Amino acid sequence: MTKYNEQLTFLRSPLFLYALVFGVLAALVLTLALGIRALWFVEHEQQMLKEELLEFKQEILDIYHEDGAMGVREEFGLERLHPWNIEETREHFSENELVFSVLNKRGQLIAGAALGGDFNIPWQRLSFELEEETVDIISHHFAVGEQFQVGLSRITSWITEEAWHEFTHLALWLWLTIPLLFSLFGLLIAKRQIATTLQLTTEIEQLITASKLAPLTMKGSASKMASEPISHVRFSINQLIAKMSAMHQDIETMSVGIAHDLKTPLSRVANRLQLMQQDIDDPRMTAEHLEQCIEQVNVVISTFTSIVRLSEIESGQRKQSFSRLNLSTLIQEMAENYEPLFSDSGRTLDISVVDDVYCSGDKDLLNQMLNNLLENALEYSEANAKVWIRLQHHTSGVLLQVGDSGPGISTSDQERVFSRFYRGDISRNKPGNGLGLSIVKAIVNLHDAPISILPKQAGVTGAVFNIVIPISH
Repeated sequence: MTKYNEQLTFLRSPLFLYALVFGVLAALVLTLALGIRALWFVEHEQQMLKEELLEFKQEILDIYHEDGAMGVREEFGLERLHPWNIEETREHFSENELVFSVLNKRGQLIAGAALGGDFNIPWQRLSFELEEETVDIISHHFAVGEQFQVGLSRITSWITEEAWHEFTHLALWLWLTIPLLFSLFGLLIAKRQIATTLQLTTEIEQLITASKLAPLTMKGSASKMASEPISHVRFSINQLIAKMSAMHQDIETMSVGIAHDLKTPLSRVANRLQLMQQDIDDPRMTAEHLEQCIEQVNVVISTFTSIVRLSEIESGQRKQSFSRLNLSTLIQEMAENYEPLFSDSGRTLDISVVDDVYCSGDKDLLNQMLNNLLENALEYSEANAKVWIRLQHHTSGVLLQVGDSGPGISTSDQERVFSRFYRGDISRNKPGNGLGLSIVKAIVNLHDAPISILPKQAGVTGAVFNIVIPISH
């Protein structure tokens, strides 16, 4: 990627655009706040002017009550009463910013400025031509005794001008700095984020072409990684890589297992076919060879049937057909069906099942789970072994336990006994494909029922499987 394209990428980044938008919004909000402050300033200053006029009014009234009309004339410097002309009014406004108007009881101006307005209204806002500009004034009219009315006026334009000047100055500064600062901040974050993303993309591309999956490098301290979203992405990718690696390992294990399980029966079929070719003239031997070939082909078919069955269970599709089942009855019936088989083999089957336990599940799959566990006990326990199946209440549902007093499963085998095609030392010379317990594991996982093998300890000699099944009320 060229430098120019990188810059375009940064500028097109959502982070940069979001920062720019937030900067504009922040400038708008602050401008609005400045406008509100300016309005408050104008209102506050005008209120202060009103209070000054009211104080001056009170002084005039106090003078009038003490010294009469002459005292008021002295206060205003009115040696003679005459209305001001326009120039005198402008001069007084320029010097004092405060002018007065005195009217007789008929409303005729006898002294001061002629500003217009209605003297019957106490407070008025007026305009006045002052040299080359029009100024705003506030005027307050009040009666002094029964003979006169006085009007006091102050210029207010300076308040608005000052507020507007401050507002425009600060608003211009805000619009020049806030969006720029937000944009620079967004650009820095976008640049860092895009650089990190490009680095992650490069690592993923290298991972795609690599011959072996390896986890991505997690950089920085734990606290830093926890605060960075890209670290969460790396962590999720590593979880996916771990899952894919496990799936790849399962596929390799399955491939090796299938090859191993098919090699023996297919070799036997090939040997039998060669022998049949030699004994082609002997009908009895030919029939025997064909019977053995069919038996070995059935072993191959059984292996593929188990693989298909296992894949079907692990897909989770059967969960849609779950229904409410009487687990007690299901286990009791399965155990009673197996009881003669155990008895004929010299083993005893002890059945202990609590009544009326219901669960949500697939009846056929639960029957297959019990079938595989009981077949496992029948196959690997000793001739005079005791086998038991129990269903009892548990804090998390019900506990289903299938165990025997046989040789049990070694600690090293317990960790891998549910893996596909895995066969422990004790089962290597036994018929089977190593998928029975894998199917059991898939079925209990589908039913959200954790399964465990009771570790060998005092009082436990055989293989004991514990399954905690959620109950349905």
